Formats: sequence, C-alpha cells, structure tokens
Amino acid sequence: MFAAPVYYAAGAAGFALMMLRYFAADVYDIVIVKMTTKWYAFVLNRISSKQKVLDIGIGTASALIENKDILEKKDIQIVGVDYEQSYITKAKHLAAKHHLQNRISLHCDSVYTSDLASYGAPFDVAYFSGSISLMPDPPKALRAVAKVLKPQGLIYVTQTYQQRYTPLLGYIKPLMGYVTTIDFGKLTYEADLKRIVADAGMRIVENTAIPGSVDNYFQCAKFVMINPEKEQ
Repeated sequence: MFAAPVYYAAGAAGFALMMLRYFAADVYDIVIVKMTTKWYAFVLNRISSKQKVLDIGIGTASALIENKDILEKKDIQIVGVDYEQSYITKAKHLAAKHHLQNRISLHCDSVYTSDLASYGAPFDVAYFSGSISLMPDPPKALRAVAKVLKPQGLIYVTQTYQQRYTPLLGYIKPLMGYVTTIDFGKLTYEADLKRIVADAGMRIVENTAIPGSVDNYFQCAKFVMINPEKEQ
C-alpha cells in the first residue's frame, strides 16, 4: 500500500542529491562565498602591493573575484590550488569572464603531492581561507607552503572557530557535507590551530577577529598570521 509513495520519495531524494553533486561548484558558491568574500577583503587589504600569494584551497575563486578591485589596485598576483576539479574548472571560467587570467593562475592539485615551486615560487604570502581545517595533515600542509615562501614570507589563515562545545554540530557538519558535497571539515577550536602551528614548528604572531564576519556565543571567524620561523 505504501510501497509506491516510499519508492517515489526515495527516488526524488536520490535525484535531488545527484543534482546537488552535479552542480557542486555552484552550491559551494551559494553556501560559502558571502562569508569568505569578507575574509578575502580583510586579507587582501593586509597584503602589500605587487606581492605574490599562494592560495591553498581556493575553491571556485568567487570570493576572491568579488574583491577584484583590490587585486587590481594593489597589483597582487594569485596562484590558486584546489584538489576539486569542478571548483578549478569554474574558477578558470570566472577568471576569464572577469579578465583576470593574467592575475589569477589556477591549478587542480594537492598541497601534499604537487611541486608548488613550479607554480611561480617564491611567494610573499601563503593563504588558507577556511581550508586548514580540511587538511588531513595540517602541520604538513603548513610546512609544505613554508618551503616556497620568500625568507620573510608569512602564512595567513582565516577560519571559523567554535567558541563553545556543541556536540550536535559534530553530527550536522558531516551530514551537510554529504548533502551539499561541500567539505566543511571537522569542528575547529582555537586550541586546535595553536596545536597545529606548534606541531609544524612555527609561531602565531597575530590572532584577531575579522570585522563584519561571524562573532557570537558559539562561533567566531578570525585572522591568524603565522611566522614559519620559530622565535629564537
């Protein structure tokens, strides 16, 4: 009696999931870009003119391109790396659409296996925009980018941190990732990043809340500047 409705409901759910995954890059932009656009604006305003930035986990580059005016005014060059081909494909399309092909270089690759130096090293800055929590081995990722920085180069991290322990989110984030195909990473606390930086043999030189981004009882988005060299 109920077999047909259940069957059709399951089929509809399966089709919806398939479409979400087919349009993964577009879903990514809907969910992520509004927040990360503010992060990129904050970071780009901190970077000096004519610098070269290595962006690890650049996604579709939509948030970066939303800050096109800063890129052009300060003559900043970006080399973006992401392991998700659909994101890089869309990023290249957007870069061309906005006439930024000569300012944004894009590569589908892994920070762990790629020869980052071949993408135009040395870099002035390496940037992880919400991506450090997605790395299977974050200290190794930090050490990988440190190798292709200039002697005085720095690593920037923007990330949302949990302010309070909320066990329910530990179940919600993986479910959201399954449904939307976006890897939200695991719940991250500031203590986690401090441990990651220490394990990489580096030190934090600045840790500040990002103006206009999330900052409430449960979560806070912060900008962290990392010096790859330990203080002597």
